[in-house]
Amino acid sequence: MPTCAQPKPISALYVVYIIRSAVRPKSTYIGSTTNPQRRLRQHNGEVTGGAGRTARGDKRPWEMIAVVSGFPGSVAALKFE
Repeated sequence: MPTCAQPKPISALYVVYIIRSAVRPKSTYIGSTTNPQRRLRQHNGEVTGGAGRTARGDKRPWEMIAVVSGFPGSVAALKFE
């Protein structure tokens, strides 16, 4: 009896996002991730991680203002970013 090949898991798609400071609307940040909700929580200091540039408390909270999705990998997302 022939064996069936195991299907490969589908990789998470990357997104490129733009966040803006709710306190200083001219302050923006562009990044990429596979989980934009978690990443926003990191930028706002709710969970560990996030970029040093967004860690300053005088610019928090950050709000997501744009998301472009469907990048097959981090390199493609970074090129677009």
